[in-house]
Amino acid sequence: MPTDTHPWIDAEAIDSVAEQLALAPVVHAEAERALLALAIRAAEVANSGQPDEARRMLEPVCEGSATSAVLFLCFQLWFRTAVAPGTLATERAERLRVAGRVATRRIMLAERAVGSRDLGRAHTNLALVRHYQGPDHHAEAERHYLRAIECDAAIGHQPGLARDIGNLGNFYEETGRPDEAEPLYLRALSLARAHGLRKVAAGQLANLGDVAHGRGEFARAAECWREAMEIFRTLGENNQATELSRKLRQNDAGEPAATPP
Repeated sequence: MPTDTHPWIDAEAIDSVAEQLALAPVVHAEAERALLALAIRAAEVANSGQPDEARRMLEPVCEGSATSAVLFLCFQLWFRTAVAPGTLATERAERLRVAGRVATRRIMLAERAVGSRDLGRAHTNLALVRHYQGPDHHAEAERHYLRAIECDAAIGHQPGLARDIGNLGNFYEETGRPDEAEPLYLRALSLARAHGLRKVAAGQLANLGDVAHGRGEFARAAECWREAMEIFRTLGENNQATELSRKLRQNDAGEPAATPP
């Protein structure tokens, strides 16, 4: 989960809101412009190490904004603080509930725009919420993961499609279906490489390493993790590279290499 070098809200999400704010005099009413500016300030507060204060600031934004980029920013904060280690069960449940409501609103907004690239990702967001809400919600989670793939395939959004397929693979692996996950990781890796998506490719290689390790294929696991680690390092993704380095050391020692909670 986020650390000093891995923020609660991604720079990409903040930049998307800033782009909307730049268009504000033309596109947005005054009330929405105020919400856009507040969302950016709250993201800065969250990434300075104050996620609780940022959520407080974002409450009126979640309820009042009709801008997809703002809702995605809200989703990231509520979802990531829900699943962060050490979160109390009651807080986790409430934050997931809010994240689910925000993702549902984002789906509704994206459905109004023909060919929107937001639609697939919004379905993925809702799938993640249902995934983490537990087994009683897993059937719905799978439906949204599959719907995300359909949405991005329909508009030819290859980066989104690679992401969606990998996410479905994660879901299958984490719910005890690694044999179904592996071909999805391979497909996502192929798409990522074909379109120069190095970070996505590294993520899929890391996933393939996890599957191989779970089968006892330690040499294959090391090969995948090492390649993924080198890509992450060249991209400056130090958290991911460090985690893979840890897995490689444990793999060499014949120890379990699961990611710690």
